[in-house]
Amino acid sequence: MLELSRWLQIAEILSIAASLVGVFVATKLGDILYATVPIAISLLLNSVNRLYLEQRNKKRIKVAISRINQELSAHLQTLEQKNLETRNLTSQQIQAEIYAFKSEMAQHLSQDEALELVPIYDKILEQKRLIQFLQEQSTSLEESLNIVIDYLKNLSLPSRVEFLEKTSSQQSQKVATFPTQLAEITARLDAIQAQTIAREEAYLTTKIPSLGDNSEELISVNPQQLISLQSQSWSCRNTILGHSDWVRSLAISFDGKTLISGSFDKNIKIWNLSTGELINSLSGHTKAVFCVAISLDGKILASGSWDETIKLWEMDSGKLITTLTGHSGSVRSLTISQDGQTLISGSFDKTIKLWNLSTGELINTITDNINPISAIALTPDNQIASSGEDGIIRLWELQTGKCSSILTGNLSSVESLAISPDAYIASGSANGMISLWQLPTGLLINSFKGHLGQVTSGVFSFDGQTYISGSSDGTIKIWYLQSNGKLKESPVHILSNQNSNVVMSLAVSVDGKTLVAACADGSIQIWKCD
Repeated sequence: MLELSRWLQIAEILSIAASLVGVFVATKLGDILYATVPIAISLLLNSVNRLYLEQRNKKRIKVAISRINQELSAHLQTLEQKNLETRNLTSQQIQAEIYAFKSEMAQHLSQDEALELVPIYDKILEQKRLIQFLQEQSTSLEESLNIVIDYLKNLSLPSRVEFLEKTSSQQSQKVATFPTQLAEITARLDAIQAQTIAREEAYLTTKIPSLGDNSEELISVNPQQLISLQSQSWSCRNTILGHSDWVRSLAISFDGKTLISGSFDKNIKIWNLSTGELINSLSGHTKAVFCVAISLDGKILASGSWDETIKLWEMDSGKLITTLTGHSGSVRSLTISQDGQTLISGSFDKTIKLWNLSTGELINTITDNINPISAIALTPDNQIASSGEDGIIRLWELQTGKCSSILTGNLSSVESLAISPDAYIASGSANGMISLWQLPTGLLINSFKGHLGQVTSGVFSFDGQTYISGSSDGTIKIWYLQSNGKLKESPVHILSNQNSNVVMSLAVSVDGKTLVAACADGSIQIWKCD
């Protein structure tokens, strides 16, 4: 028996044929009724067909989302089963096993040759912390999927399908890495347990954490500077409503008077930063706007979009100057060189492109060993920092496009990059980690869990004293950069936005007195420091 949709299609075709016959008969007999009735029936059947098709597509999308949830749950359950034995080991059990092994070794070795095995215990505990870290990755992955599902509900039907396909592929790749990471950790544990006398000198030189390490951190804090920061009071002075979807990017002009916002609703808006008044609204992109950047002289505004284009606008008039094409994927990040001559774009197509800001001419394309890019930034010595899904930060020479350095240490995809005036680079990751490197040495200074959710945005204050991070956990945190170059791992301030809304992007004024936060509900919050 033919399904309902097939019968509707046959009926529609027959009604179209009847309409043609009716038109012919109406022409011969001069009576329009012979044509209008079959045409009306044909239009009715066409509407029914479209409605049925839309309902069926909605059901398919719902089934696809359910299938993703099931697959993710299965992967996580498998991971939990593999980790169960390791998680159930208590510290006392591990220590008992170590000292039992030590006693057995002592029977075969002389008293002064017996190994000091306490460092093995410390290393095993370190590996257990890595396993817990993987579990946090799983939680972050579940949060990401929930955000995807919420976002799908607000999209049109074709956009839902496209977004679902891309996100499914990304999340599947992340889940697929979990067994590999677990196997690496297991191998490390086996290697530690198999170490013998040859590792004695390494154990003797192993640095065991003590109060002395913490005292070093305390000494590095400038008391007056820290008290000054702690005494500051931040308050949300204004909430701007104007966008209907995620506000994914913000920029403040260097004179501190104008705020630019780019949204997934495809629009770019120009605001008076002091009053929150809308100055202009720019439309031209056909898909979500990911990033915006303002030239140093404040005359040109650049915007990058999911539609794979970059648009240049006149700031004063809002007039479109030109559209730059060349990327084959969404343009995720933009920055402008210090001399104001070069626009740099990072894209999901795994390329970085350099453009002449005045002419719009493509200068160079960097493609060497790059993954999809989610963030780029410019160092004080004119190097391009880029990162994305692989968690690796690469530095590129602006003039030659050659890779000058590679920074590793992130175990998750990098969502944001920020560089201080003193050449420190901070990254915010999807697993909530914040990491800090020193340039030009590339030394990893510290890395810690800063948020419960993804670190979606991060900026340094222009004086370089603080790093500000925003997260999908709904908080904004202000961190103090100590004199020893480390970020103090307890925030100076925690700003909670209304309804714990997901923070999508941040911007700070040159004087450091104004902080702007954009949220997933389309709102923009203006915070002031008293």
